[in-house]
Amino acid sequence: MRESDKAAPRQLRHIGIVDVGSNSVRFMLAEVHRDLSFQVVDQWKEVLRLGDEYEADGSIPSHKVDKLIATVMLFKRLGDSYEGCEIVAVATAAMRKATNGQAIVKQIERVTGIHMRIINGEAEAYLDYLAVVS
Repeated sequence: MRESDKAAPRQLRHIGIVDVGSNSVRFMLAEVHRDLSFQVVDQWKEVLRLGDEYEADGSIPSHKVDKLIATVMLFKRLGDSYEGCEIVAVATAAMRKATNGQAIVKQIERVTGIHMRIINGEAEAYLDYLAVVS
């Protein structure tokens, strides 16, 4: 058999993407191949409506923070069921607006081990564009 006839393993790794939005928290799990193409394995969505309610000081209420942390923890467990799954997490408008956004990010990292970035509006628009054209 020629070397070129041997089938190289296609799978490189799994990646999970957590997207914390104003209305819902989404999780996409994808298989990334050596050529950097990917195939979505599964997707989940939990409606939390983080952007619908703020305290008088502009913070996201603790009951919503608790639901968010529980949701991210669930998504982490789903990702962990795939060996070597790397999880990337971003938060958008609701967390940018919240006075406690950075504190929530730190709490999520402390509880789940997942580092989350609050992205600016320009980055959010660019990622939305990429999602539409892909």
